[in-house]
Amino acid sequence: MKWKDFVFWLGFILSIVIAHHNEPIGTDVFIVVLLTIFIWQVIDWNFMSAERRAALVAGYKTRHGIPQDQPHKADSFLRK
Repeated sequence: MKWKDFVFWLGFILSIVIAHHNEPIGTDVFIVVLLTIFIWQVIDWNFMSAERRAALVAGYKTRHGIPQDQPHKADSFLRK
């Protein structure tokens, strides 16, 4: 993890703690919504068909200008 990522997540958690101190109910609702979206995305990825997953990886490689026949870190998602 890069230091910028660490600072971002530390700031995010700190802002959640401060917001929870000032507005606990609103912050709890916000956290529940974020966790619901995160869990939905994880479940969607785990139950996605292999063809759809391969299409998403191919689209990613096309957007970033990576040749389709060249191995890339994104290809590791197809093996899972």
